[in-house]
Amino acid sequence: MVSYHMENKKIIRLDKILIFVIPFFAIILSIAYFYIKDIEAKNRLYFVHNDLINQLIAIDNSFNEFINHKLELVVFDDIALQVEEFDKKLSFIIEDSKENSFSQYYTKKALDIYKLYDTKRLYIERLKSRKAFAYNTITYFLDKTDIDYLSLTQEQKDSVDDLKIDLIALFFEVGDVKKLDIILNKMEYFDNVNSVYMKNFIRQSHALRENLFQKHHITHLVQNIDLEKNLLSLKQILNTMSDNELTYSSMMINIAFVLMVLFFISILVISFRLQKTRKELASFRTAVENSHNVVVITDKQQKIIYVNEAFEHITGYQAHEVLGNKPNILKSGLQDDDFYKEMAITLENGNKWKGRFINKKKNGQVFYEDATITPVYLDGGVEGYLAIKLDVTQTIEYANRLKELNQSLEEMVNQKVEELTQKDALLQHQSRLAALGEMIGNISHQWRQPLSAITIGASGLKFKKEYGMLQEGDLDESLDNIISSVEYLSNTIDDFRNFFKPEKQKDKFLINDVIYETYKIIENIYVSKGVYIEIDMPDVVEYYGFRGEFSQVIINILNNAKDILLEKKPAIKKVFVRVEQNDKEIVIKIQDNGGGISEDIKDKIFDPYFTTKHQTQGTGIGLYMSFEIVKNHFGGEIYVKNEKIIINDTIFDGASFYIVLPQTICSL
Repeated sequence: MVSYHMENKKIIRLDKILIFVIPFFAIILSIAYFYIKDIEAKNRLYFVHNDLINQLIAIDNSFNEFINHKLELVVFDDIALQVEEFDKKLSFIIEDSKENSFSQYYTKKALDIYKLYDTKRLYIERLKSRKAFAYNTITYFLDKTDIDYLSLTQEQKDSVDDLKIDLIALFFEVGDVKKLDIILNKMEYFDNVNSVYMKNFIRQSHALRENLFQKHHITHLVQNIDLEKNLLSLKQILNTMSDNELTYSSMMINIAFVLMVLFFISILVISFRLQKTRKELASFRTAVENSHNVVVITDKQQKIIYVNEAFEHITGYQAHEVLGNKPNILKSGLQDDDFYKEMAITLENGNKWKGRFINKKKNGQVFYEDATITPVYLDGGVEGYLAIKLDVTQTIEYANRLKELNQSLEEMVNQKVEELTQKDALLQHQSRLAALGEMIGNISHQWRQPLSAITIGASGLKFKKEYGMLQEGDLDESLDNIISSVEYLSNTIDDFRNFFKPEKQKDKFLINDVIYETYKIIENIYVSKGVYIEIDMPDVVEYYGFRGEFSQVIINILNNAKDILLEKKPAIKKVFVRVEQNDKEIVIKIQDNGGGISEDIKDKIFDPYFTTKHQTQGTGIGLYMSFEIVKNHFGGEIYVKNEKIIINDTIFDGASFYIVLPQTICSL
């Protein structure tokens, strides 16, 4: 077990920690205190700035009221005082933010606002002069004591007074320049009036129009300067700064509180650490001694200083027999020296080692242990080694048994696979024989006509020769017909041989050619049975695979369509072959109007030996082999659907076989 001098070293180490902890916490708490005081001072400044910004917004609202006034009485001195007050307050904000190291963004925003304010102030000054002029002009209009006015006739006075009322009402209500132009147009008939007052009145009215135009222009410009929006933005920046400072302040208070709590907790922890350590060691010893795993502790020299009860139970050695010895007392001699050298190098480098021992018990019995050996550090140095080992002898025996079982199972699986492979080969052979039978039937139909022609030609020559009726040219004509028929028979044999020619490797071929050649083989039997076929496909459809196998699939499905049509005997017997392709796949659709496939057998038609025909008419492997070829040899799929088909405006039920081939392998 770990010796007690280690506990003494722990106590010394705890004293060192205590000497370090007290000054550390004192420094941290002092820093937190001064930081909090600084934040409180800044928050007071933020409050002052916030109040100043609110005052600036109120002053700006006064500016806007002045701008939006018509000609009501306005005290221009009040506006001047407000301009001066706005300037002082904003300047204070700028200077104070620089002096107290506010955010640069805040100071820059305040400077930008000052520029906007300066522009607005200039516009306000210009607007004051315009309003003053307008006010003086209206005062002139209201003066009825003017000598020139008194010299007017009553009719002229009435007209002038009406215009004055319109002008004054216009200025006090709306101040629209267009309406003023309408009023000025009414004065045109006064141009011929030889009156000093009327001339002055017209001149003052035109000057008032120009003044009103300028006033509107200045008002428009000054309304585009939104000081309030910018001040609110500045206030938002200030609030963000204040919130951040409050957050930091709260965080520092929390940190200070936590540090104080940690300080007292640390004192308590250090005070009770030794007692806790002893309890933990006692608990650890109890757990180790009662563990089912073998626990071995060695000193620096790798001499055993502790073993638990599991060690005694598994190895047969008692603790007193191994204490002071090295663990190699358990060596079985079944592991070479390189194994132990690798373990020693790993541990000497201070690394954890994991591996499996083949050891020997006291009674000489060999057993297996999965072990983890870890260096035990104290004060930066290795004090010993801790080995935790698990007896895996039974597990290894089970694994060996399982390996034997797996080997037996693998042999059984291989045998079964071989049987299935042979069965599959037999099915393929049967499928080829079935197709061969169909082909022989097709060839017999194809040969019937040319053989008849050869027989008739030869018999005719013989007859004419016997009766002396053979004329010049009869022999050549008959021989030409016989040769033509023989060539036809030879071509039929070539088609037959190509169809059943064995293929050892894939090749590129045209699907178009295969379908037409297959149809050519079965054409006579189709025609003789009154079955018509319609083929629709692109000019060139290339594929890469086994040409003969693809032919076998096509002829199997076409023969199946023919048989079902002959069985169901619809009024019109027709088969449609369509080929479509896109970037991903090629789809061959073979459709008949034979009434479709019953739903209860539709899922079984691709099963081996399944057939609805009489045993003398079908083997039930044609569609199965077609399925196997398309799926396993071409990587595609084949399936059937019951679909409606329209022939000569008549709707028939029918079956549609779909062959889907992946386009990804369609080219070399």
